[in-house]
Amino acid sequence: MVDAIWLETQRQLRATVSERDFDTWIRPLRATAWESGELTLEVPSGFYRDWLKRDYLADLERAVTHASGLAATVRLVVNRTLAHAAPRHAPALRATPPSVEPPVAACVDSPTPPQPAATADASKPTIHLILVPAATLPRRYP
Repeated sequence: MVDAIWLETQRQLRATVSERDFDTWIRPLRATAWESGELTLEVPSGFYRDWLKRDYLADLERAVTHASGLAATVRLVVNRTLAHAAPRHAPALRATPPSVEPPVAACVDSPTPPQPAATADASKPTIHLILVPAATLPRRYP
């Protein structure tokens, strides 16, 4: 019964929260018990539990009530082994899209260097940092 209630609860929540929030906050939860109108969900950490209590407990309880047909509450229990388990399907993270090269810092000899602002203190050195795409720089290493 706990699995059926949890699956229906997840289905309802998927329709009401963003995909990103669902994957981050709801998918990792594990339903472990259904007793006297209370669904026990395991969470990976105390931070996770506190965040869910603050931001999603009302939504969770509303969805469980609808899924079970009874007035229901949700109990969040920390199970630290969930934090060490591999995500079921985490998207691959990339720092930048494959077609975009990250900018790099380069010292460029410019025929007309940037002029300091009128309010700049002429007695202090000024450092100019110019970000350019790596593809525009000469290759130093083969």
